[in-house]
Amino acid sequence: MKRDNKGTKNVKFLGGFEREGYGVKDSFDFEDKKPSQKGEIFSIATRDVLTVPPTMSIIGTARTMEKHGFRRIPITDAGTDRVMGIVTTVDIVNLLGGGTKYNLVKNRYQGNLLAAVNGDVRELMEKEVVCVEESETIKDAAKIMIKKGIGGIPIIDKKLRIKGIITERDFVKLLINEADSFEDVLNKKIEEYMSRGAVSAHSTETLGAALRKMLENGFRRLPIVKDDLLIGLVTATTVMQFLGSGKVFEKLVTGDASEIYDLEIKNIMKTDIKTIGHDADMREAAKKINKNDIGGFPVLKDGMLVGIFTETDLLRAIFDVLKSA
Repeated sequence: MKRDNKGTKNVKFLGGFEREGYGVKDSFDFEDKKPSQKGEIFSIATRDVLTVPPTMSIIGTARTMEKHGFRRIPITDAGTDRVMGIVTTVDIVNLLGGGTKYNLVKNRYQGNLLAAVNGDVRELMEKEVVCVEESETIKDAAKIMIKKGIGGIPIIDKKLRIKGIITERDFVKLLINEADSFEDVLNKKIEEYMSRGAVSAHSTETLGAALRKMLENGFRRLPIVKDDLLIGLVTATTVMQFLGSGKVFEKLVTGDASEIYDLEIKNIMKTDIKTIGHDADMREAAKKINKNDIGGFPVLKDGMLVGIFTETDLLRAIFDVLKSA
């Protein structure tokens, strides 16, 4: 539902979203809290949330995200702490990759990327923010994240003030820390949940063309190939770091956006790629994601790219076990 509080009318409160009786195993012990107890969500969520005001620049927001290793950052009113929007790494891909938010560069700033990224982040932020109230449960949050296809949700109180955030990574850590309760998940093979036939880009494709592939397919990571061999990876975080670190300005001469869109994607790809074998189990995948602080990795079989496995796939696996409990 939408609440009409001044300045936050677009915040979507989805507490108790489509409850279908997803059970929590009796062996779960989230600090001795029952699954329905108020505040249970904070047994895995983060309470102290870094936010930025809507008047901060886009580049300033990207720098903050890059500095702290964030993939999303809530935008809040400085006086009330009410959630006004959110910016994710995908929004920056959208801006730099010619998505719908490129219209901000094209129309408002006449193609001048330098001017655009110095504009207020309120121009880029997603104004319709999916949130949960602090009284909701872990399973409520997981259900929303899967249903909406989002990697994190701000937690708010009844006055729409930010109180925390819960992300896919929190569920990865839960899977590791509560291993005995998730034995069924951990023993599954990643092949059951990975995305097959991964879309890739050639190393000589332009940044604009490669990022449009990500946007059109709803991906946050794109393998880069040469002669059918995996040589690199570009993720939404890679793109955010390209902007937030200031490296984007090294490629700008006139400030025109085409100087960035026409770059070959190999200029920003990561070559130190973490991969996983197709026959790995969920336990190995969860530990590898947590240890390397990454959201997912390419899946290889006999050295060839056969798919992508992500934190989202782990979350889906957790939920499948909860459904059958």
